[in-house]
Amino acid sequence: MRARMATWAALIVLAASGCSSSASHVPEAFGATRDPSAFTMQDLRVLLDQEGMSEEQRAIVERAGETGFVAFDDYQQAVMANLECLREAGLNPHDVETITTGGQPLITYVIGSNPALSEDANQQLMDGCTRANSDAVEQLYSRNPGAAQRSVEAQDTHFAQAVTDCLVAAGYSVSDEEGKTWRDVAGKVLYEQTDNATVVCILNTGVAENGINLPIPEGS
Repeated sequence: MRARMATWAALIVLAASGCSSSASHVPEAFGATRDPSAFTMQDLRVLLDQEGMSEEQRAIVERAGETGFVAFDDYQQAVMANLECLREAGLNPHDVETITTGGQPLITYVIGSNPALSEDANQQLMDGCTRANSDAVEQLYSRNPGAAQRSVEAQDTHFAQAVTDCLVAAGYSVSDEEGKTWRDVAGKVLYEQTDNATVVCILNTGVAENGINLPIPEGS
């Protein structure tokens, strides 16, 4: 069984046919001040050059070239088309749900396997369905303007609460009045390693694995 999150991947797709090169018609998302992590027109061209894409997915990618972003409804349409393809192939996708813990809503699901086929055959079917129906759209959606920043903000909010709970339970003060944030206090606890229980509590939140920056205390 393979868990899949319909989201964050690499680069993206082909310029929409008929899009003007005139600066006055270029969406703001593609302008000089665009989010540097957002997809570009070159990304669009690369994706649209790929073979095996369904007409429905191609239409969504082309629409992204006109608007500068992938709407959730378009993303959802692409993912649902992929799920239907997987069902028809006997791969039994299940546990489909929409989560909102990141910067934008994401559809997650678990892919089963067709017991009548080899592992390689199952993988080929899965790859074929995804390539045809949702891969390009998922890539673009994960790089919508502002998506990366929204994801960081949502993640930061989650860990701020979880880590603060560890610190408060251990008697540490995390007060803005003292000019200390949860990051400062947690960084000091982790650096000094004198309170093992709190160190373990902080690490168990997953803050380290998720790349959250905890500063080293000044003067250390």
